[in-house]
Parts: sequence; structure tokens; C-alpha cells
Amino acid sequence: MAEKKKRTRLPLETRKNQLIVAALKVVSDHGVSGVTIPKVAETAGVSAGLINLHFDSKDLLLQAAIESLCKSRKAEWDKARLPLDRYPAKLLLDLALASVKHLFEDEIALKAWFAFAGEARC
Repeated sequence: MAEKKKRTRLPLETRKNQLIVAALKVVSDHGVSGVTIPKVAETAGVSAGLINLHFDSKDLLLQAAIESLCKSRKAEWDKARLPLDRYPAKLLLDLALASVKHLFEDEIALKAWFAFAGEARC
């Protein structure tokens, strides 16, 4: 008899974050148009129904993924802004470095940023 996989109940925010991270991984691997709920579910190791429980649509999941990327970038900018008693050129350099530093530290975030940007209709 096959052994049943034990389910793990995670706190709401932890589970949502897990799904967002999985969505970013799928975006980085397949592009925005390649994202499907089943692919995200497989990447997260959960059922598609669980994703639908937390996000009413794929678009809302992708919106949460973009917001997650933006929040982490804002935190880096906020850190780079302080202290304010630097020369303006040094402040601008620190802000510029904070804007791109994460791209070299997180391959999934880098690929996801480019995937979202590539599909944007500007």
C-alpha cells in the first residue's frame, strides 16, 4: 500500500508567500504567458485548489508576485537612503546600486523582472 503524504497546514501569510515564490519561479522559467495554476501548484507542491483558495485568479496571483518583488526593492531603497547626510552624488550612487543589487543576488527575481517587463505593453 502506498504511503499517504502528510499534509501540512501553514499560517495564511506563510502559505501565500509560498505560492508567490512558486509563481515567480514559474514566471522565471516559462515567462508570464507560460504561467498556469497547475504549473504553480506543482512547483509549490500543493493542489491547484489550494491556490484558488488563496487567490481568486491567476492574474491576482501574478499581481501579488509583482507586488512582492516591488516591496523587497522598496526595502532596499529605504536602506540605501539613510543616512541622508551624504553628498548628493553618493546618495544617488547608493540608490542606483540598491536598484540593481538584488538582480545579481537572486536569479529567479532577475528572470521574473525581465519576464514581466518583456510582456508589459507600454
